Amino acid sequence: MTDAQYAAWLADTKAIRLLLAEAVVRISGTETTRYMSTSAYVTTAGETPAHQYHVPVMLANVTVSEQLSLTGEASMSIGEIELDNTSGDLDSWLGDVWVNRPCRLYLGDPRWPRSDFRLVFDGIVADIGSKSRTTLGLKLRDKLQRLNTAIGETKLGGSTTNKDSLLPHAFGEVHNVTPLLTDPAALRYQVHNGLVESIFEVRDNGLPVSVTVDVGTGTFALNQSPDGAITVSAQGSSAGGYANTVSGLVQRLATAYGKVADRFVTADLDTTNLAAFEAAHPQPVGLWVPDRMNVLNACRELAGSLGAQVTMSRTGKMRLQKIDLPARRNMWVNSVNFAGPEYSSGGAIRTANVITAPDGSLTGCGFDDTGASANPSVPVRQWTVTAPRMTVSFYTKTGTATERYFLVYNNNTALGAAGMTFSYGTGSTNGNTDWAVETLPGGWFRLSCTLENLTAGHFYNVYYGRSGAADVGSTATWYMWGAMLNNGYLLPYESTTTQAGPHSYDIYPNNMEEKNLAITTRTEVVSSVKLGYNKNWTMQPGLQTAIPAADKSLFDTEWLTSTQSDATVASVYKLSTEPVQQDTMLLKRTDAAAEATRLLNLRKVPRQVYEFTGFSELFDMELGQTATIYHPRFGLNAGATGMIVSLKTTWVKNRITVGVLV
Repeated sequence: MTDAQYAAWLADTKAIRLLLAEAVVRISGTETTRYMSTSAYVTTAGETPAHQYHVPVMLANVTVSEQLSLTGEASMSIGEIELDNTSGDLDSWLGDVWVNRPCRLYLGDPRWPRSDFRLVFDGIVADIGSKSRTTLGLKLRDKLQRLNTAIGETKLGGSTTNKDSLLPHAFGEVHNVTPLLTDPAALRYQVHNGLVESIFEVRDNGLPVSVTVDVGTGTFALNQSPDGAITVSAQGSSAGGYANTVSGLVQRLATAYGKVADRFVTADLDTTNLAAFEAAHPQPVGLWVPDRMNVLNACRELAGSLGAQVTMSRTGKMRLQKIDLPARRNMWVNSVNFAGPEYSSGGAIRTANVITAPDGSLTGCGFDDTGASANPSVPVRQWTVTAPRMTVSFYTKTGTATERYFLVYNNNTALGAAGMTFSYGTGSTNGNTDWAVETLPGGWFRLSCTLENLTAGHFYNVYYGRSGAADVGSTATWYMWGAMLNNGYLLPYESTTTQAGPHSYDIYPNNMEEKNLAITTRTEVVSSVKLGYNKNWTMQPGLQTAIPAADKSLFDTEWLTSTQSDATVASVYKLSTEPVQQDTMLLKRTDAAAEATRLLNLRKVPRQVYEFTGFSELFDMELGQTATIYHPRFGLNAGATGMIVSLKTTWVKNRITVGVLV
């Protein structure tokens, strides 16, 4: 079954939904898989396992809820499978061990082979309980629970005073940590249980001292007896290559630390998401773990440094996601280069990067009709309607042309939806009145056309400057730059070289239950954000050694800080200008300032979560995706774009409750 066929089935409100469950349980000391369903189902002879009967004990209200925290607290997917136990036949299940065993849910049609069902949840069972005399309940959690184990439990051992101490761990770059004294006779200390990238700046009461380093074991030995407290800075864990970014360290912690049986493997990672996060967030971070800390808590501390959260997709893939409101984005790939393959070629000569564009870059594209033999000669950009209101825009400038004809054409009706002749000399249009003109410096104009009451699925062309019915014989030259297509009315231009943003949804009243849209959350406004960064892991007040006073002050300070404020917001909302400090694992001042600015911009205006209950065509929605809501209530007539922050799915009942932060 193709994705398109599955999507069409989801959109069919008359389709019958069947939910299958495969849950591992320990029965009399043996790990066994129980097969359950919302109605009777048997696999075919050619499937694995063949002729497998699924016991129809699941009630139709199986629901899974997911949510991104708006305030940075831990988020987790939860759900429940309610089981019909009216007859008491399932009483013995309460004596089986379900805790922390895998559970998967599959959605499909009773008439389909098992191979056509789609995985809709991959997590674990937290436990089983009895909800009433007639029902049992399997409590579901996402797989992040597997990371709720200690990073390491190896103790030093031996007979020294530190024999019961856990071996420390260092991730990324950590400054002025107190290492573990592992061998008093040899003056040997340890900063990490394993290979490290480097050990530097070993200090005795703040003064640098000579040491012999063994990066293979994460240790060093003093070359002289200590006079006071020994501290060290290091670049930590490097087995498999040194990592010092949030994405790199979260992946390392999830796959290489904690209980071996509970560690994630590549199949548990959303590698596309994590690679994209790595590319977008190269900021260095550092985390020191001298004692017990769970893998999950460490991952959350690192992710929280960039306002991100560690999450699991419903299908069991670990992701990094952050609350960061999207704009209604340019839907076109390669918006700059009109000589590119996205623009089907006419007879005009196209030369890329020949003139300074409105943004100051040498990326304007030249058009020349001289000798053209095709009709029309100009390039054409094609697109498909996805919303009832969409806007086409672009920038143009004359070379020798006095005027050019621009056209938006509906291929389904074979009619020009909007055509007009633009005069470069007067900056005016003649023809369709839906066009708007913005005059810019340097002889450039931005032309835009907003089309209303469009039919979804219709196929359109945009013609960029044809001279008339036939272009043959024209000798005009002109320039083009900055093509854009966006839902709704005209937006500020956004340059794209590849497809911008994640999959997005346009939501209309017909996508939700009647009179169902509501505002469920309104965020608090803040006027300032203060972040702690570059942690000094060992505070040393009152050092008496001969080091500069400025250095002594640093050793006496736990955090460097970056504060970003908006005085106008503080005045309007009558807010305090002294924020509560949020600590991060960031190392650089510039990175902390940038993140504080981002958080301030997000929080200095009130945000709303709009919630509605929609239908099965929205089952593929995921946290973090973009949604634009069009509705006659709450000022949403022109649409408001935001981020999907909560989902509650009840598959068999064809309902999904969606929360969108705007």
